[in-house]
Amino acid sequence: MIQDVLTRFEQYNKEMSPLGDAMDGTKLQAQLQQYKRIRITGNYILPTDIVLYEGMTLLIDQAVVSMAGNIALRGGELHISNSRLVRTSNSHRAGINVHQCGSRVLIENSVIDCAYYGMFLRAEDGVVSVADSTIVRTTKGAAIRFWGERIHVIRCHFRDCYSAESGGALMLRGGQGVVCDNVFEQCEAERGAAIYLSCDIDVTHCTYHECVPKDMPFVRHWRVGGCIDKKGIRVQKERKISQCTAILDCSLEVAAGAKLTISDSVIYMNQPIVCYGSLEMHNVKMICGQCEQGDLIRLDHAASAVLQHCLFDGRNRVGILRATGTRVKIAQCFFANTKGGRAVYNAYASEILDSTFSYCQGGALYMQGGKVIRCKFVGCRDTRGAAVWMYGATAGLIQDCHFERCVSDPRSDVIEKGLAHRVM
Repeated sequence: MIQDVLTRFEQYNKEMSPLGDAMDGTKLQAQLQQYKRIRITGNYILPTDIVLYEGMTLLIDQAVVSMAGNIALRGGELHISNSRLVRTSNSHRAGINVHQCGSRVLIENSVIDCAYYGMFLRAEDGVVSVADSTIVRTTKGAAIRFWGERIHVIRCHFRDCYSAESGGALMLRGGQGVVCDNVFEQCEAERGAAIYLSCDIDVTHCTYHECVPKDMPFVRHWRVGGCIDKKGIRVQKERKISQCTAILDCSLEVAAGAKLTISDSVIYMNQPIVCYGSLEMHNVKMICGQCEQGDLIRLDHAASAVLQHCLFDGRNRVGILRATGTRVKIAQCFFANTKGGRAVYNAYASEILDSTFSYCQGGALYMQGGKVIRCKFVGCRDTRGAAVWMYGATAGLIQDCHFERCVSDPRSDVIEKGLAHRVM
């Protein structure tokens, strides 16, 4: 994309001479008025504001630009390629402001250093594409704040991005687009240390290091398929959450036909995950935050669910997994401190292997048939089937399980089962 722009500009050959001192910003604005398309290379200082109106294009190519002013787009285009931009003034909250439909910002292979003078880009309209670039040391808001038409942020590195509001690196409030293969490092915000998302933009294959919600140093980072979205997150395709710690402070729904995969993460649950599609969790620690009732995960006739090497803590407030009409595979997981709901409730023909259920008040398992093999139940309580309550005509098997200090009503047993179910 950038190469096409470079080729197109060759015919104009309006290259600015590399300058070590500041050029009068009004001169650049006048040249844009005259030639419409201007190219900047070498060392350049932008001391005052410029505006790119409809029909104007500014190309910054292989340049080092010191920005004391601001670039505003009102229908024009800005292309930055193989360059370094450094903000040297806080005269504006953002260094680049996109105000009008038809505006385009294309950035590739560049370094943006805001030097703690403010945000990098604010777009209330238009198209923004940032690829293979590094954006560092932003303040006063998200590095990129967007609610325009379309945005692509691909293979970028965000570092030391700070916001007293929502979204340290990215705040996405509208439009369409993709955020993919990015790295977020040492970002901080009130909510959504790396990303705050309140629209249907795909966020995939991102990595987070030491991203911290403000005033909550024990919570490190959040990526969503995921980010924090006060209106709720709806996964409609496939999304992955990996290597992050997060507070889920909004509803998260996985639509039918969609898939959510969470791995190597710690999540504090203030709202539940509701899944109609597929859910996979590997090496996840999920802890009840401010949930006061119900379950942390709700599967409603979901396509599938796989939980492996996970730890779930209901903190004596909630149940863990309500799996209505869903086949669930659970292996080497630990469920603890449930209340008001079972650790696993209403699972259909599911497999639960090599897992531990500790202090489940309200019982550990309630399931229609299925297999429970090599599991351990400690201190589980309910009036019936404190450890396992297996019902229905679907074949069931309870094998090689250990029960310790589990208590049911004297007229019942810690295992409640039907004729179709075997205990071995």
